[in-house]
Amino acid sequence: MVQAKNLMTFTSHLPMYFRIMLFLSIVFNAANMGATDFDIKYAHVNGCVFSLGQQIHFPDSVVWYDLNNRKLNLGFSTDTVWLKIKFDTPVINQVVQLQNSHLDFVQACYVYKNELYKQITTGDFADYSSRDLPDNYFSFLLSDSTEFLYIKLNTQGLLSAPVAINDYRTYLSEHNKQTNFIFFIFGVSFIVVMSSLLFGFFLKNKTYLLYSLYALSTAFIIQIDFGYLYEWAWPHYPKANQYNMALYASAAIPVLLFVGHVLQIYTANLFQKWCYFSLLAFNFLVISINLAGNYSLATKINSYLTLICLLWMYISVFIVTIKKQKIHLVIFTCGFTLNSIGILLYLLAIQGVLPYSRFWANVYAGGSFAQMLFFFVGVVYNVNEVRIEWLRHKEKLFTLLEENEKILRSQNQLLEEKINERTKELQEMNEEMTQQNEELQIQRTELELINEELNQKNNTIQELNQKLRDQNLNLENLIQKRTKEILDAYAELKDKNSRLEQFAYVTSHNLRGPIATLLGLVQLIPQSRGDELEFLLDKIHLTTKKLDMVIKGLSSVLDIQKNYSTMKEPVRFADVLDDVKIMLQREIKESQAQLIINTHDNVSIYAIPIYLNNILYNLISNAIKYAKPRITPVITISITELDTHTKLSVSDNGIGIDIDKHKDKLFFPFKRFHDNVEGTGLGLFIIKTQMEIMNGSVDIQSKVGEGTTFTLTFPNNRIYESMST
Repeated sequence: MVQAKNLMTFTSHLPMYFRIMLFLSIVFNAANMGATDFDIKYAHVNGCVFSLGQQIHFPDSVVWYDLNNRKLNLGFSTDTVWLKIKFDTPVINQVVQLQNSHLDFVQACYVYKNELYKQITTGDFADYSSRDLPDNYFSFLLSDSTEFLYIKLNTQGLLSAPVAINDYRTYLSEHNKQTNFIFFIFGVSFIVVMSSLLFGFFLKNKTYLLYSLYALSTAFIIQIDFGYLYEWAWPHYPKANQYNMALYASAAIPVLLFVGHVLQIYTANLFQKWCYFSLLAFNFLVISINLAGNYSLATKINSYLTLICLLWMYISVFIVTIKKQKIHLVIFTCGFTLNSIGILLYLLAIQGVLPYSRFWANVYAGGSFAQMLFFFVGVVYNVNEVRIEWLRHKEKLFTLLEENEKILRSQNQLLEEKINERTKELQEMNEEMTQQNEELQIQRTELELINEELNQKNNTIQELNQKLRDQNLNLENLIQKRTKEILDAYAELKDKNSRLEQFAYVTSHNLRGPIATLLGLVQLIPQSRGDELEFLLDKIHLTTKKLDMVIKGLSSVLDIQKNYSTMKEPVRFADVLDDVKIMLQREIKESQAQLIINTHDNVSIYAIPIYLNNILYNLISNAIKYAKPRITPVITISITELDTHTKLSVSDNGIGIDIDKHKDKLFFPFKRFHDNVEGTGLGLFIIKTQMEIMNGSVDIQSKVGEGTTFTLTFPNNRIYESMST
């Protein structure tokens, strides 16, 4: 009574046509239910195994539940469930059918007088030939002596097993009806798919091609769901059924591609795109999970994913239909509605809300089939709309072309008239020009006579002008030569004055300190004795040595003031380097310095030999002198030969110079940048001065704590000669 009341409450909210279908189904099932009198119960029992001839006995702790509606539905349950069917009257040619084609393990035990006399083991994971009857469902033919039928069920997916018992003739009739219905669906699907493919290829329309994939996928899903694919494709390879969810998800992808094309998903809003690509991704996830071996998890995800996909597609198409108000979208919406109703009725029958029958088992396939037909009509109508719209555009295009032709004709007429007018004007102008040319010809003859006289006079004038130009040129050359000599003398005098002023300043500045120190130390000698006197003498010796170094440096400065430019010649670099290495042999050995030479032995530099020797000596000596403590000096010497000049690069890994701080004083005389090393401060000044005398240049790059690189540029022979000239 409670179930009947709930059923009436549920049906009161359904549409009228749905109530009529439900009423016919109840009447149909009521007629079938009276065919055989039996009692059915179920229990969760694990570990029970029976053999032929054995007494059937279950533990006392097992609780048997009545299954009055004859529809077992336990959801995603991994327990082993036993069905116990008791027949109150003798059975004659009766067939027990489990109306679900997706059960992993099914074992039927035939019992007479509580003794097992027949046993059949089958299921999706068993060979198709193990089934008692060649049926896509699990059907068992009863003998006259059957009192009890125990059925053991186990599956990783949805544990649902509606039970139907009919006589053999009724079973065959129902089986043939369902088979004919499915074959009818497959036949129509084949016609639809082939028609869509032909239309798509001949019309070159993407919509037909995608729809053919959609229709093929729908038929494929129906085959999987009703077990026909197992029966026809791989009856002797039951392990393939472990990947049914991957097949479901693979078949759903063309459906989503077709719906995405209908919705024009690539031009939709961001939310629609996100939902669409998420559903595609979840289908690939189901495929991956199932192929990885987790059939149960893939089944659960696919069940919810199917409902979400249908809901999203229905809502999306419905919203787009309202926005765009296209007839083909209305047809799609009707197809989605029928399919959704079919799936809803099928799920309600599986869940036990509706009485399960062949009608409800086939309503899912019928809904999918109806949706496929509606979609086909919608696609044809959509393509027809596109064709009509194309024809309209074509007519508009022809109209525009005709109008353009009319405009061109009128413009051509105007253009011809203007051309004719212009031609007349040009003819008149040509006549006038002909008359003018005749007059000009007479004038030209007169001018030629005058020109002959002028040419004779011009020749005389040109001869006089040429003599005058030669005299002016000689005078200008003489003036330029004198001017250059005066400017060179002035520049040389100015440079010498500048050097003398600088030298005078440096001399007074650098000699005054050591001399004052010597005078002070000498005054202290008479008053000193013993160790103090010895200390003063050492200081005098050091100060005298320093003064000697300053005087030698000043001598070098005076020496480089001489003009050695005429002494430049090609100098073999390897010979100069060998001389410098001999001169610095002691320093190189004590510091364990490493010299890396990046050039060939025959390279030559156009320079003054003594200057090149002195420059290389100063650079290598400074690299050793200003090396970092406890770090082996590494000195790299590289030479780059170019067409116009030769570059000599000397790099070290020493303590470096703060260029930003001392950039204005780098090449000043007596400027020192490190107080912890003895020196005169004349090295860089001498190098720069010697390079300038040789028309060369010096550049310095340095970082404190990383090292210093000197780049010396020497002009080649022909460049220097052109500069001198």
